[in-house]
Amino acid sequence: LKIQKKALETDVSALTKDRADRVSEINHLDNTINEYKQNLTDLKEAFQTNKQGYDEFINSIKEFMLQYAMFEGFIAMLQTSPAEKKSIRELASYILMLGEKIWDFYDQPDRLRYLFVTTVLGDYLKCYRCNKCGLKFIANKEPKSYVRNFSCPSCGLSWDLHADDSFLEAMLGFSSKSTDANNTEKQEN
Repeated sequence: LKIQKKALETDVSALTKDRADRVSEINHLDNTINEYKQNLTDLKEAFQTNKQGYDEFINSIKEFMLQYAMFEGFIAMLQTSPAEKKSIRELASYILMLGEKIWDFYDQPDRLRYLFVTTVLGDYLKCYRCNKCGLKFIANKEPKSYVRNFSCPSCGLSWDLHADDSFLEAMLGFSSKSTDANNTEKQEN
């Protein structure tokens, strides 16, 4: 019996030690799981922060892409202008030079817009009106071209077309005749 008791005590001791090892292992696994849960929470927070930053970045890219597309259109308009003989490099240098200076509008915005349009288009757009049907249209004939080659897109007549810059003047904000008078007046002073 003593031998059995001793064997049982040894078994109980081994089982107790094994149980303690298992409890320690379970506690270690619980701690590891808690660490992983905390890491997962931290990663989710970091992901949300980065996602917000990414979304803001994408939105700013979209905004700047539209601005860049507008700028590309502006440069293309300058490059293809019949009045402008400078290369894009010269224009870019000129724009950079303007950026270094303090920019003040010493003139009226309408007049500046007129100067820009006439410089870029170089009197390239010609506006016409059909006296028969009243249609107004724009043609991109070279300056000093004659109307005789045009026919009204609406009624087809070609003999009753007359120059009518009212559309262009509306786009520019005022009459080109008043600007020409202002230029003459400034040159005389």
